[in-house]
Amino acid sequence: MRNKLILIFFFFTILTHAQEKVASRAYFSADFYQVLNAFRALDVAKADSLLEVKSFENEFITDFFRQQLDEFKNGEYEAYKSAKERFDIRPDSTLGSRFLKEIMLGDLAMNDKISKDSLGFDHYLKAKIIAETQINDTLRAEVLKRILRYLFKSEKNGDLYELYMKEYKTVGYDDYEKLYAVYYDLGLHMVWKFYDDPNLPSPIGLCEEGIELSKKLGLTYMEGRFCQLLGVNYDLFEKEHEKGFANYQKAIDKFETIPYYYAQSSLFGMYVNQGSVFQDTKVYPKAMEYFHKALKIPIKIKNRKDLVLLYNYMYLNQKVQKRMDSAVYYLELKNKMQDELDLLNNALAVDEIQTKYETEKKEKENLQLKQDNLILENQRKFSRNMSIFAFVIFIIATINFVLVYKNLKKKQKLIEQEKQLAMQHTEKLLQQQEINAIDAMIRGQEQERNRLANELHDNLGSLLATLKLNFQSLSGKMKQGSEEILTHSEALLEQTYQKVRLLSHSKNAGVMANQGLLPALKKFADDVSKSKKLRVEIQEFGLNERLENSVEILIFRIIQELITNIIKHAEATQADIHLTQYDDRINLMVEDNGEGFDTHQIVNKSGMGLVGIEKRVQNLDGNMEIESIKGKGTTVIINIPI
Repeated sequence: MRNKLILIFFFFTILTHAQEKVASRAYFSADFYQVLNAFRALDVAKADSLLEVKSFENEFITDFFRQQLDEFKNGEYEAYKSAKERFDIRPDSTLGSRFLKEIMLGDLAMNDKISKDSLGFDHYLKAKIIAETQINDTLRAEVLKRILRYLFKSEKNGDLYELYMKEYKTVGYDDYEKLYAVYYDLGLHMVWKFYDDPNLPSPIGLCEEGIELSKKLGLTYMEGRFCQLLGVNYDLFEKEHEKGFANYQKAIDKFETIPYYYAQSSLFGMYVNQGSVFQDTKVYPKAMEYFHKALKIPIKIKNRKDLVLLYNYMYLNQKVQKRMDSAVYYLELKNKMQDELDLLNNALAVDEIQTKYETEKKEKENLQLKQDNLILENQRKFSRNMSIFAFVIFIIATINFVLVYKNLKKKQKLIEQEKQLAMQHTEKLLQQQEINAIDAMIRGQEQERNRLANELHDNLGSLLATLKLNFQSLSGKMKQGSEEILTHSEALLEQTYQKVRLLSHSKNAGVMANQGLLPALKKFADDVSKSKKLRVEIQEFGLNERLENSVEILIFRIIQELITNIIKHAEATQADIHLTQYDDRINLMVEDNGEGFDTHQIVNKSGMGLVGIEKRVQNLDGNMEIESIKGKGTTVIINIPI
């Protein structure tokens, strides 16, 4: 059973050939992505035809796609050493080129005849750094799939596998990446159940989810892969051999429709799995039938480890059936293949010994070179010592000069710092004096406004009201024919009375400040809105407590000045006041739907004025922005710390 799962896990890693979706759109053209999408859809024929008509100036892109095509169609790989020598002399000035270079070298190292997994993993990590530097999820997803393949193939570092799996799930940007995430997540759960805790539930739900998503995307190969793994769950974990066999057959049906290497290599494993099911249930002739199907798969798809496992199955099958000649035959084939594996491992060991020998030889050469250099050094030592003596004298003199110079510079720096402190103190005093002057001006304006408002209301307002009554009495006694003149005169008198009344209310609105800023603003807005010419609305947020009285008066007068400017100049029908307190700042925004103006031609004529408002806000460490478009209105935004 363990050998069966190991075989499934080995073929699990083949999927990486179907996941080539590399690089940022900042580096590659639309043609690149057109070819890439064909590979992502596992449409090898389309990818092949596109590469016949597409050309790329970047040689790394051409090599990358050709390498993928050879892997998909034939399972062929260039030797890692020759590819690296070729890449090392080729310019790779762009990040896209460097990324593709590291990805290709990583793939070739993983698939080299003498496996260089750790070297390939190192290339993948370099590619991952490039992707993270660019904050590019597309690149990160591509390299993370390869890292997951390596960790799954090694069947080690379960915690590291889980860590990278979590990261990969965060960068899935479309249904293809979600499908591959389900695939690798399924593999992780099967490893946990087999190696860590057999009592964990079988991840059958992930298999079914993968099958549905594969159907949605039209990926026949992926549907077959998930059927195969569903069969493994039923056969190995649930001990429901019939369901396992049925799903194995579904996978075979899918793979047999695809003539390329990436699918045919999976067929080899499926036939072995089917045979092992029959062997476990002691249906030995049927088992041999599937083992022979596996042997008919082209030889380049089967590696030596697979064949050792297959020949061992066939040897045990014939041995149980007492067919000793056949059993001996398959045992010899197994031993022969095992010997080839041992020779390959020995070659790897020899290669390591050769590397060690060359390293030691290089170290000896370096040692001899050091000895030669030591002799030359002794010959130069005497003359050098003499030079040193003269140089020391020079250094002593130079040090004295430098110390004196540094002392002078230090004194100059202290003097400059004192001057700067004095200037800062003076500027602070001037700023405070300016603030005090503006405060005094505001207090004076407040008193004058109150006096003027009372005067308008009590004297001129009452006089105009009396005049209006007398004029109405007079109009009843006038002769017929003067009605039009009287009506027009009465209208003018009514308009004058209303303007005096509005001015009285607007100038005197600040008297409500002792009740709080918001009541005063609402009363002010109501009074202005009664004219029917300008509607003023107030929206506030966060003003749960009273502010300092001087701040409330300042904000009120700023708003009053802005609304007065709107009435005088904007020809607006709507003005909105937004007043917000958050943390330790007050945000004020006044906007209207009036005519707008050129903000570069602001003139400060009377009252606080826009220039005066901005100066006062700046002295409070605040800021003011004015946005205005002719014909579309004006917005004034003010931020004041409190």
